[in-house]
Amino acid sequence: MNSLEEKLKKIHVSCIQHKLTIATAESCTGGYISKLITDQSYSSQYYKGSIIAYSNEIKSDIVIILI
Repeated sequence: MNSLEEKLKKIHVSCIQHKLTIATAESCTGGYISKLITDQSYSSQYYKGSIIAYSNEIKSDIVIILI
């Protein structure tokens, strides 16, 4: 397991234990973080989803509005 996967596993355990929720906004990762999160069993208990905005147009037009 690489260090990113190890960190995500700690987040996974902490979110379940403390009943926390998270969401992500990704760009150059192209959804890779979302994939790693949802590879974990029971991630639906805390993971709300992701916006993948690769182009600058989408980032400025949509993601900024959502933040």
